Amino acid sequence: MSSSYKQHICRTLFLECIMLWIYMLQVISNSSGILAVKVSITQNFTGFVGKKDTLLTCSFILEKDQSLITVAIIANRGTDNFNYENPIAVFKPETVTKPEDYLLGRVTLSNITQLSTNATLRFHELECIDEKDYMCTCNYLDRKYVVLKQDSDPTRISIAATSSKPDSISSYIVSSAKTENQRTTSKNFFLELYNSSLSTKQNTVLALRQPTVDAVSTTQQNSGENSTLFLREGDEVIFTCKGNIGKPPGKLIWQKINPLQQKTITYRTETTVKTELPKICSFSGTSNLTVQISAEDLKAKIRCFEESQAQVPGMFVETVPFDVLFPVKLVNISKQPNKKQHDRKTDKITLTCKGSGNPEPKYIWFKNENKEEILSRTNFYVLQDVIQNNSGMYICEAYNIIDHVKYRKNDSVDIDIVDELLSSSESSSSKISPDIYAAYMVPLVCVIGFIVICIVVRRRRDIRPKRKKKEESRCQKLDDRLMRCIRIMAKPKYSPVVARNKPDTLGESDVTLEGNNGMQDNIFKSGNKYVVT
Repeated sequence: MSSSYKQHICRTLFLECIMLWIYMLQVISNSSGILAVKVSITQNFTGFVGKKDTLLTCSFILEKDQSLITVAIIANRGTDNFNYENPIAVFKPETVTKPEDYLLGRVTLSNITQLSTNATLRFHELECIDEKDYMCTCNYLDRKYVVLKQDSDPTRISIAATSSKPDSISSYIVSSAKTENQRTTSKNFFLELYNSSLSTKQNTVLALRQPTVDAVSTTQQNSGENSTLFLREGDEVIFTCKGNIGKPPGKLIWQKINPLQQKTITYRTETTVKTELPKICSFSGTSNLTVQISAEDLKAKIRCFEESQAQVPGMFVETVPFDVLFPVKLVNISKQPNKKQHDRKTDKITLTCKGSGNPEPKYIWFKNENKEEILSRTNFYVLQDVIQNNSGMYICEAYNIIDHVKYRKNDSVDIDIVDELLSSSESSSSKISPDIYAAYMVPLVCVIGFIVICIVVRRRRDIRPKRKKKEESRCQKLDDRLMRCIRIMAKPKYSPVVARNKPDTLGESDVTLEGNNGMQDNIFKSGNKYVVT
């Protein structure tokens, strides 16, 4: 082993011994009552962009015989570690200090002394760039004149931004509700392109109508004139809302407000696409709403607002009311007086026709499909002469025109005029048709026939046992008489018979014959004859 290598090892061991000695001195000094400085900083907080007089304060407490050198505020500039070499502000006792260049004119640093316990950085107005993690570090001398450093826990300033009223709503039709008939009818016309825009105080809404194609594109226009948003029943329209949704980013909410139907539909599931706006420390949001237009949407409006501004008056934009074009429908006729029959005593009959449609329907009246003779071109017709010849079917045809196509719907009513109305009883009886009679009589006849058959069958069943019993009785009597004859024939001749008379009763008498055979027969007298039984 060379001498130079031995010297190198010795120097290394010597330096390590010195470092160990210094460390032991620090431990001994701490254990002898000299404590480290206690340093803290303002805890995490959130401030809005433009907030005034925001304070970031370092607090520190030195022990006796400790001397303050500097207090510094360091920031994490988007990296994982704090930059100790470039603090944003340094406080020195009895010295006026300045902040880092990017804070010049925006902050004020407090002056400190050896007796101070706080060092404060005051932001005049918060800006997006102030959103960082911060930490305080305190450099001081202990009584052994050893330079020591103590750091605080990190803290964070979060910058928030308030959402504002959305900038605008734009709309475009992605599909039109044209029928093939409409296309054929209107193919020879150059249809006008309707451009409409809405201005709501500070916002502009664009609505574009191009009825000749199924897909429509729009370009943003600024106009201070209110105009109508023309749509057709069945159109599929996409509305787009844009605006500042604040920080943390909020969400755009849609509503369809229908004053005629007196209802409001809120759409909360539509996605809001967020885009960061670094200059204003906020986010911009864009949301789309697809709506299938129906006739019920006439005079309806689409509204857009940021969710947190729902209860703030005026913090929304909305379209102008929809002018929804739809063919005539739901045509109905009412008459006065409302009777099934009329007679000459009726002064007049008024027929009123009502249909739904946009544009507002027009009306024509005619009788019994005779369109050549128009009775009226208003929505009502008055029958002044109530005579039987004016009976018949009266028809109201309502129509409107959309894109050069005429749409028709009609309704009819039967007017029955008689010379004289029947009384209520005659009227009710005359109203019963043969079909109704048949409907009632056939079941009644069937029921009566069934009842008669049941009675006949029952009587026959009751008669049969009586007949059988009677026949059995007759047979029994014949059998008795036959046996009696046989016994008489088998007997010997009668011995002298002794007749004993009984008192006559009503001219007749009974005689008892006794024979020597011990048998007795009864004989009764009928007139001058005796009958043996």
